[in-house]
Amino acid sequence: MFLKSVRLTSLLLLLNASLTELATADLVVSDNFGNQILSYDQVTGEFLNVLVSSDPNMNGGLSGPVGLVLDSSGNLLVASQNTNSILRFDANDGTFLNEFASAATGANFAGPADIRRGPDNLFYVANFFGSSVDAVAVDGTGLGPFTSGGPGLSGVSSFAFGPDGNLYVASFNTGEIQIFDGGNGTFLNMFADSLPGASGLVFDNDGDLWVASLFTHQISEFDSKGQLQTSFSTGGDTFPSHILISPNNDSELLIALAGAAGIFRFSESGTPLGAFATGGGLIVPGQSLITGAANPLGDVNGDGVVNLQDVAPFVDAITNGMFIAAADINQDGVVNLQDV
Repeated sequence: MFLKSVRLTSLLLLLNASLTELATADLVVSDNFGNQILSYDQVTGEFLNVLVSSDPNMNGGLSGPVGLVLDSSGNLLVASQNTNSILRFDANDGTFLNEFASAATGANFAGPADIRRGPDNLFYVANFFGSSVDAVAVDGTGLGPFTSGGPGLSGVSSFAFGPDGNLYVASFNTGEIQIFDGGNGTFLNMFADSLPGASGLVFDNDGDLWVASLFTHQISEFDSKGQLQTSFSTGGDTFPSHILISPNNDSELLIALAGAAGIFRFSESGTPLGAFATGGGLIVPGQSLITGAANPLGDVNGDGVVNLQDVAPFVDAITNGMFIAAADINQDGVVNLQDV
């Protein structure tokens, strides 16, 4: 009963934090071909500025950027696919800070794509050519492959921790979604297949999983049992690569269309609602992320949005005594019951 009360109170607290944080947030988009990170207004989609320049003398050698995530201090981590590294930038002005993870830190990436923070506060990276999801410590030390035993797992493009705590992994080359134990990384079972070029995994607030199929230009929604709920086309030659639940309306999707050089709005039923974030020199969008002030309160899982998916890691941080800056709601330097 006590834990249930904490979860309900946490939800209200996180939702309140979302109203505060998203008021000043931006939508940042990685440009996979342009080797830059662009910033757009998260409400209107208006182009704001080039956050991270394509100039190699200013961006730490960023090349082929894809995945984006915030660290616990609110800095921006970017998967630099062509240099097999994760680079860190100031999320407010785009200043290059350091090479966060690479072979030099024991992280043996082969085409890092997606990057997210797990419920255990570690970072996880989709190792595309290594066909695994690798774990990285909060200081950038590589911890090696986390997933194991996935049958035919090939081309890991994206992944997401589900409401059940397990890890859902997109196998790009085989068009499958496989489930791995969220605690030890062992293969559990096949979740969905027939999704050519599977990528862009995201869970909505109802616990349904959305998947982009790059080669068939399809967006699919699955319930917790892997049953198809919705499927729609984004249009010929659009090549959807990433999905973000809109921070402005959780019944809308913001979909990165590689073939249309922008982020486009769609209803959950598939109705096109027009272009959202385009221009500014964007060539091929990789991923998008909501980011705002440093130390984004409430975004405990570091996906750029404060929503129901932050409740479980928020409660875990309290019960296990883990420090996550975004969970330190009262800003006293400790994550505990005083933050509820």
